Amino acid sequence: LDAVRTRLAPELAELRLDRLEGRVAASRRPDGLELSIHGLRVVSGDGLHLAPTDFSLSLISGEHAGGRLRATRLELAALAGLAAQLPLPAQVRGRLAGFAPQGEVSDLRLEWQGAAGAPARWTLAARFAGLGLAAEGRRPGMSGLSGAIEGDERVGRFRLDARDARLALPEVFADGPLVFERLQAEGGWQRREGRLELALDALSFDNPDAAGTAAGRYWMEAGGAGEIELTAQLDRADGTAVWRYLPRVVNERTQAWVRAAVQHARGEGASLRLQGRLADFPFRDGNGRFEVAIGLRDGVLDYAPGWPAIEGIDGVLRFRGPGLRVEAERARIFGVALAGVVADIPDLDTRRGGPMTITGRARGPSADFLRFIADSPLATRIGALTDSLRVEGEGELALRLTMPLRAVADTEVEGEYRFTDNRVGVLAALPPIERAGGRVRFTRDGLSIPEARGRWFGEPL
Repeated sequence: LDAVRTRLAPELAELRLDRLEGRVAASRRPDGLELSIHGLRVVSGDGLHLAPTDFSLSLISGEHAGGRLRATRLELAALAGLAAQLPLPAQVRGRLAGFAPQGEVSDLRLEWQGAAGAPARWTLAARFAGLGLAAEGRRPGMSGLSGAIEGDERVGRFRLDARDARLALPEVFADGPLVFERLQAEGGWQRREGRLELALDALSFDNPDAAGTAAGRYWMEAGGAGEIELTAQLDRADGTAVWRYLPRVVNERTQAWVRAAVQHARGEGASLRLQGRLADFPFRDGNGRFEVAIGLRDGVLDYAPGWPAIEGIDGVLRFRGPGLRVEAERARIFGVALAGVVADIPDLDTRRGGPMTITGRARGPSADFLRFIADSPLATRIGALTDSLRVEGEGELALRLTMPLRAVADTEVEGEYRFTDNRVGVLAALPPIERAGGRVRFTRDGLSIPEARGRWFGEPL
């Protein structure tokens, strides 16, 4: 047929086709509809193409409602585009529109008993390529998935082998879908003790941010987010991409700080453990477990505007429960070695938790300590006090920053610098203070010297 114009039911929109080929058989009975198509090829009026396929559909209404669907090949986007004009149950048409399916399904066998929108029993077997479904509400979305599935409402198996796949979890991640250059997985499902358990036996993935493996279980929950048990190992991870994987429980200000602060970090090995009801995430009350550990090498933490960045971080970035913690075995500021550096956010949701704290110690040239003061916001508070000082010798710095992530500019700073046997030139016209030692304390607002000693003009000072 050419130039087809038809309305298949009074309540449907007109179906307009440029070309329709194939053999069609249909029969309507008091309790249902039988439809079979052989070698169907469709070209719609808006340029939509459906490649040749064999298709059969049986719908039964009444007390024994159900149906059966067989197809050699289905192009989901094309069918979804035609669904509004086909004599399908209104629930089916509505679900198709909401899912916005993409990709191709082949060797499809689907049977169900009960209402099409919520069947009491069903069986399914199919292969698929480039499969995609739109995310909506709590329902995840996906694209680019290929593999196979077979099972029923009680037990089944699936296999995935995808390239350039995307997974959207709008209830979990706010930054958009997760992208995978490679995604392979095997698993299944089984109904136990009234709950449906999804099993991920093996998963391997690779994307620009990370590569690794995972396995776990997920139990669906009526009216809730369900329960999960998941472990993962990462062979490679980019520490600068951590912010992309922070769940929605982390508010926008904290996510923005993590994105801006972690300037550079090469991940060397990482692990994840997630266990508990997702409604209780991130398990502040200890009723679940969430732990992520990422080994960092050569990291750069730009923790607050105006303050010198901590560089060369070798250590571990940990998420544990609601908090984040960076523990650095080694780091440096201006080339001065730091030790015992800890950056701690007790609760990433800053509406609940306290501020971030950064603590650390450094030993190095006193001249670099003056440079730290001169290059920090403290310099504007104390004027040019340190500009004329000339120092030779070494000392030890203890530093603590308390940073409200909702207002990073209000960062509080506490520091103390201890030095001994230094040589301090105060003014160019005067001799330096020899064998100088003491303590210098500073905050964001000022600087004090509670204790100092030395020899000046050959006499004790």
